[in-house]
Amino acid sequence: AFTSTGTAPIVGTYGYCPIALGTFVSANTNNVWYGSGDSSIAGLNDTTSIVAAGAGAFQRALWDTGANNRIIAGLNFSRAGGTVLSVTQAVGDVMAYWAQFASYGVDSWGFNSFTTSGTTTVAATALTQMQGLWTKYHARGLTKIIKLKQPQYTSSTDGWATEANQTVPAGWASGGNVDTYHGLVTGRVGIDFDVNLPTPGWRGTDPFKYAAGGTSDGVTPKTAPSLLVGIELRTSMDSQAGVVTDSTP
Repeated sequence: AFTSTGTAPIVGTYGYCPIALGTFVSANTNNVWYGSGDSSIAGLNDTTSIVAAGAGAFQRALWDTGANNRIIAGLNFSRAGGTVLSVTQAVGDVMAYWAQFASYGVDSWGFNSFTTSGTTTVAATALTQMQGLWTKYHARGLTKIIKLKQPQYTSSTDGWATEANQTVPAGWASGGNVDTYHGLVTGRVGIDFDVNLPTPGWRGTDPFKYAAGGTSDGVTPKTAPSLLVGIELRTSMDSQAGVVTDSTP
């Protein structure tokens, strides 16, 4: 308990605190997923048609249709505004610690390492930082890892109402620093992690832009893209787990 004066504290339902879906039974429970990432899976811009499991592609993937035997358990340690270093360099390993209670992992880090220029962290260094996360995932017992290809960054002159009026910075463009990073990540499939999910639902007809109305800030996907990537992620999760049973008793 605590007492405060002045302006009331603001309580966030995502981006600031972990979200647990399910009832803990034992560390040996199968088909439990641990997710970490930035606002792309924290659901910061996913604000409509919210399901009981919460917002963002990861929570939507866990919930699926909400039908019996379709809901799976998960721990969401996403952090809006954070980088992968918030997991790998956390004091006392307090973020990755919870992965031991899951069987599989999802990661969706990226934007905050590159920021709007796309060049804040060079591609090779960004890969090394990501490998630190995958190593921690494996050390905590996660046997399968799905890597989500992060959303892109664009600026817009019409509030992202169209693709045509979006501009892609050089660092985020084809052949740029972020694109180079994606190429390096692809080369680690089957070595450091299992699936490199392309996440077309986060992209427009031009894969370096958002679909019309897909974001309101050039960074974080809105509801429609989150729904699409949630479906894509759930399909991959079911394939990797080899099971589609409810793990939320």
